[in-house]
Amino acid sequence: MILYHFPTSPYSRRTRLALAHKGLEVELKDARAEPQHMEIVKAKWPLGTVPLLDDDGTIVGDSTKIVRYLDARHPERKIFSDEPRELRVTALVDGTIDHVIAAATRYEAAWKAEGLARAEKAAAELAAIAPSLDGWIASEMWLYTMTTWFAGLPARAGTNANVKKIVATGFALPGSLSEWAKRFASKANGI
Repeated sequence: MILYHFPTSPYSRRTRLALAHKGLEVELKDARAEPQHMEIVKAKWPLGTVPLLDDDGTIVGDSTKIVRYLDARHPERKIFSDEPRELRVTALVDGTIDHVIAAATRYEAAWKAEGLARAEKAAAELAAIAPSLDGWIASEMWLYTMTTWFAGLPARAGTNANVKKIVATGFALPGSLSEWAKRFASKANGI
């Protein structure tokens, strides 16, 4: 298996966490550091996005779909369940990230405040749910990667214009999520 990824992407990181949790060997190819890897991604995947998994010619894009694929192909140590709370958490995480990115980089001025308000509301719900999350499945992996991604943005703002725009929105996760994420740091070190 080959995973084309960006090291700092929350979507790529949760895919790497799922692969590690399942104990699957994968060759990592940094599509940001090596332009030829990004060209391969664009040739293999019409959306041209990462992460992208190439499993001996089976091409799967989108972190959620990759993890669903891995669960079907390697059902031991499942990552996803169809438990409603887990589906809600993963959707709220993706919505929070998407709204903040869109508010910073795509929304017209009139929509920025609305997008950030929606992200804040979702983050508040995630903070309320987090104390009950204590396994290491999709809900925890998604929330952990979002929390650590937001925490790492200020340090990267000087090196990436879009990250600088995200930081400039002033969006911040509830502090309780950072505390919650500390419980999982040992499961995610180096991934």
